[in-house]
Amino acid sequence: MMRQAGRYLPDFMKLKAKYSFFDRVETPELATEITVMPIHQVGVDAAILFSDILVIPQALDVEVQMVPGKGPYIPNPIRTAAQVNALPEVDVEDRLNYVFRAIEMTKEELADEVPLIGFAGSPWTILCYMVEGQGSKTFDKAKEFCYTQPEAAHKLLQKITDTTITYLQEKSARGCNAIQVFDSWGGLLSPADYETFSLQYIRQIVDALHKDVPVIVFGKGCWFALEQMAQMPVSALGVDWTITPQMAREFTKFNVTLQGNFDPARLLSPVKEIEKLTRQMVDDFGTYKYIANLGHGILPHVPVDHAKEQFTSYIRNLQDEICAALEEVDGKAKFVEDHWERPGGGGGRSRVMEKGNVFEKGGVSTSTVHGEMPEALKKNMNTAGKNFFACGISLVIHPENPFVPTVHANYRYFEMYDEVGERIDGWFGGGTDLTPYYLFEEDARHFHQTQKAAADKHGKDLYPKYKAQCDKYFWNHHRHEARGIGGTFFDYLKPDTNRSTEDWMAFDMEMGQSFLPGYLPIVEKRKYTPWNEEHRYWQELRRGRYVEFNLVHDRGTLFGLKTNGRTESILMSLPPRVRWDYNKEPETGTEEAKLVEVLKNPRTWI
Repeated sequence: MMRQAGRYLPDFMKLKAKYSFFDRVETPELATEITVMPIHQVGVDAAILFSDILVIPQALDVEVQMVPGKGPYIPNPIRTAAQVNALPEVDVEDRLNYVFRAIEMTKEELADEVPLIGFAGSPWTILCYMVEGQGSKTFDKAKEFCYTQPEAAHKLLQKITDTTITYLQEKSARGCNAIQVFDSWGGLLSPADYETFSLQYIRQIVDALHKDVPVIVFGKGCWFALEQMAQMPVSALGVDWTITPQMAREFTKFNVTLQGNFDPARLLSPVKEIEKLTRQMVDDFGTYKYIANLGHGILPHVPVDHAKEQFTSYIRNLQDEICAALEEVDGKAKFVEDHWERPGGGGGRSRVMEKGNVFEKGGVSTSTVHGEMPEALKKNMNTAGKNFFACGISLVIHPENPFVPTVHANYRYFEMYDEVGERIDGWFGGGTDLTPYYLFEEDARHFHQTQKAAADKHGKDLYPKYKAQCDKYFWNHHRHEARGIGGTFFDYLKPDTNRSTEDWMAFDMEMGQSFLPGYLPIVEKRKYTPWNEEHRYWQELRRGRYVEFNLVHDRGTLFGLKTNGRTESILMSLPPRVRWDYNKEPETGTEEAKLVEVLKNPRTWI
């Protein structure tokens, strides 16, 4: 997104309070930190180098100041032919070396996780600032200069163009995977003047670069020039929200990749409206030769911490994905959906499958509940919060075949509010764990390796920590054994000096996405293993221990029951058939005894 590393990010604002604008631009370490910031916090598909289009005037020895609350200011604007003639020849590599160092450092930091985009302003847009001396709604002084001194204006435009070409060529050579040219003020010109004072110079830039690096051109308000732009050897054209997708396609003859055109101000809408408008935009453009994006830069006051809305949307999509995958593996059973409402606020969407070819019973439920915090839970959670909000996805799958393990997963977000409704706390939690009835060590290693791979993307310290917490949480105290062979368990994930709310949300989502890759290969490997009634007997006996843990120790079960949650959905985790036999232990040396030994002495699997 344009301006994706900007003022809407809390971490950006911390650096903004500490360093001036050009300190951040001209210090490669800071520019790198800011460039990488949105990758995990927002989840964008590419990094955009943190810089500014006005480094070009600075390279030309034109002083540029960034005045707080006002924006760019040029104390000595270019207004005469003599000033244009006095502009020096530029050694771009020397004058803008800090930009190129930032590119190299950023590429090293990204480690090819996502591509890096570099940018520059169009020559016309740069001229607007150099002549006007500051931002403007009309840039009438810049226009006057072009109309009354066209020879000087074209000389200045050519100077800017030549400098920009050299600058962007070096950006490409240092590692930028694509280049975008912004014509922020081209829409102020008439179509004829646009060709004269802007497009012909953009065309020179594209011609000079396109064989070496993909070039994207964006002209704000320049819909009238899309047909001419599409004739340039560009890789994509950006469009803003002042043109419909159909018109943009027609103007460009359906031959050019288009990027855009979501109105940035619409990011201030409720999340559900944003989702609706985004889907409509993608439907209207179609997915052929299209990059979904904003129609201009993201606004500074767009909230990035819509955690509960974002996570609610995520868990519903994850529910759809998991249910579809499980139905495909089973080949017979289908999930039956049940919508419910909670007295006091909120509700959920429960889905249950029964009597399948592979799965005897499975439940995948999402819930979004809110209301007054029960006194018992206040005491248990040691909180003064009066009201709460909780959303999450919870699933338990009980296979028919005793050689296929039962699996559980839960991913959730919680907020608490004071008496006047102000948010006073919030955290993420979740995890997944495997409960086999017969131990296959390669399955255990695969399950844990998948969890570790997902966690490692967000820190090498996370998997060992949350694996240990899983072993501790799912310890069935009255039986002196674990419920299963573990996985990961995490709770109360809050912003700290190392990770923001957005970081923890990205981690929780990553772990949710790892569920299917961790579990389905095990199911596919074991679902046709022959079994008999002795195997079934042992499965039912171990299921009894599973039920004991859920009803006696599990915090999620107790929370749901104590907050007037829907009992049927809360207890969907219980298996259809269980067994309790008095003082029953497996014989030494059997496969059953091998499992119990591991449950009583949890292992490190990888």
